[in-house]
Amino acid sequence: MLSNRELLDGLQTVKSNFKLHHFAGLLIALAFLFVLVSAITGTDILHLKWLKDSPAIGQNDNTIHQIGINTMTRYLLPFEVVSIFLMMALVGAAHLARKEKKS
Repeated sequence: MLSNRELLDGLQTVKSNFKLHHFAGLLIALAFLFVLVSAITGTDILHLKWLKDSPAIGQNDNTIHQIGINTMTRYLLPFEVVSIFLMMALVGAAHLARKEKKS
């Protein structure tokens, strides 16, 4: 459970020593970051095939297809920011809901 204090106390007592497997994990994370950044910078969003092949939809049409296109192109960054804020709210709620140790 997220509110189990005994498990959380055990996690807090672990000492952090930088070892070889930490370096390997850091190297893999940096490699994934490089691949992600190169994929984002190399993509021409305005000339994607699935956008060109989509049927013509007027500016005033509010269809599911138009919402999907706008969410994944024009509003992608705000969509991701809101998702991170919601995840932070869930983690904060789990932190507030856990039981405190009585002294």
